[in-house]
Amino acid sequence: MISTNEKMIVLQSNDKFDEIAIIDVDNGKISLFSKTQNSEIASLATQGFYSVVEEKMCSFYRKGDDLHLEIDEQDFVISDKITSQFIHTANQHIFKLLDGSTLILSFRYNPPQLVVPLEDDPTPFVDYEDFNFLYFVHNVLKDTKRRQRIFK
Repeated sequence: MISTNEKMIVLQSNDKFDEIAIIDVDNGKISLFSKTQNSEIASLATQGFYSVVEEKMCSFYRKGDDLHLEIDEQDFVISDKITSQFIHTANQHIFKLLDGSTLILSFRYNPPQLVVPLEDDPTPFVDYEDFNFLYFVHNVLKDTKRRQRIFK
């Protein structure tokens, strides 16, 4: 039987509903599991989401009272002073993380390729953040109430 503890972080894939990642806090090891192939995994409470962007593991989760953004093994604790910027063009996106006025992360990546253009997608309430993980993170960080309640 699998049980969660303070030494593990359980994350839902933002890209594949069937995938769960478990991060071992002690050694940073990430294990991926299929929910359909393991009912114990499917029943675990998740603490956030993850996505692989430009072959980099990106995770956004809450551990205790702290919100974390981890990109390629760099962990950023999201305090009230942390803000983000999102710059997008047709060919490239840039996600920036700032501590006050100090740039602490700049991450360039190609925009996700949508199967159906958003304007043609019949899914109710669908938004670009549903397909672009770092845009989702940006939207959470710019909304104080959303930032406070996410993953609680």
